Amino acid sequence: MTRLSPTQQMGIACIRCGRRLGASGRRAGTVRDRWGHRFVLWICSHGCFVGGRTR
Repeated sequence: MTRLSPTQQMGIACIRCGRRLGASGRRAGTVRDRWGHRFVLWICSHGCFVGGRTR
């Protein structure tokens, strides 16, 4: 959680590549911060472009 930007934590941007998701994306999982707040994490729906290749 400490490495994610606020937009990634809120589900606005992909947790892998940081691109804005818009209306697309798929759920990657749910995590809790140190105070117990739940966050739903999202990734690109058709794969991320990380490190020069699509995952």
